[in-house]
Amino acid sequence: MSTLKKYFITGLIVIVPVFATCYVLWVIFKFLDGILGGVLRRYIPVYVPGIGLLLVLAVVLAVGALASRTLRHRVFKGFERWFSGLPLIRYI
Repeated sequence: MSTLKKYFITGLIVIVPVFATCYVLWVIFKFLDGILGGVLRRYIPVYVPGIGLLLVLAVVLAVGALASRTLRHRVFKGFERWFSGLPLIRYI
């Protein structure tokens, strides 16, 4: 009986995060499809199912690019300040 219990708990550990991720992506998809899909319907008279998915991907990519660029800039500035504080490096 302990083997079944172990399998059940392991299954839950695998399924719950996958389900939670799918649910969050679905909510974001529906939200963006409702907001941005309405805006696009003004310009595109035909309903295109899945345009919300494309918009979700575009938003995620844009946020990732901005965050990566900002983080990279801050890290390089931090290293530059650190190196400029070193006695010999400062003169080079």
